[in-house]
Amino acid sequence: MENYTYSILLVTLFLIWSVLFFSKKTLKRRMLIFGLIMFPFGGIMETFWHIKDYWNPPYLIDIPYFYVEANAFSFLISGITVGLYDFLFTKNHVKIEGQKKAPKYFSLFLLFSEIAILLIFTNYFGYNSLIVSSFSFMLFSAIMIFIRKDLLIPSLLSGILVVLIIIPIYYVLLNILSPNYVDTYFFLTNSKLGTTILGNIPLTELFWYFSWACCSSILYDFQRNYEKIKSSKRLTV
Repeated sequence: MENYTYSILLVTLFLIWSVLFFSKKTLKRRMLIFGLIMFPFGGIMETFWHIKDYWNPPYLIDIPYFYVEANAFSFLISGITVGLYDFLFTKNHVKIEGQKKAPKYFSLFLLFSEIAILLIFTNYFGYNSLIVSSFSFMLFSAIMIFIRKDLLIPSLLSGILVVLIIIPIYYVLLNILSPNYVDTYFFLTNSKLGTTILGNIPLTELFWYFSWACCSSILYDFQRNYEKIKSSKRLTV
């Protein structure tokens, strides 16, 4: 079963992605565009960083230097994170002008910043790549929220919601279907960073999901200067 654990995760994420994608017309474009942009980065992160210091899971499709399943994961989780808050709380999006407008090449700045941060803190100083990535996502989120205060609640709620979705999925996968998965394929198991909760769910995984959701859920709107228009199901704060 361990050989199929990652694939089962992908199928589960695909079902969630499909519910969001087909629920609202306003989500289709952003989920596709953002997912396709992020698609190759799953394989890139695996190749250069994660399989060296975080984990080395079995893949059904094993192509050297091109991790099909990791790329699929990147596409799906990015689509979910960019669409989840809007699925629940947003009616539409409108363009904004003036001082709130994002720098034109902000996304490229984040990309090169992420690479530089990993090269410095992981390749040079030796910190774990997943932890470095997670903290960098939180930093990028803080920068965007500092410029656009209206993105604070969407960012934090997206992080919380994604973690709440992931916990039951991981509970079934890592405790029931593949109870030895973490011990076998995760490199941090016997280290201070190897803490697990609810059985075999690594805290590092939940931190990554939270940080990526906080960042990716607002990046599309930030870069394209969209403001979220609340639906009748809006949250009162």
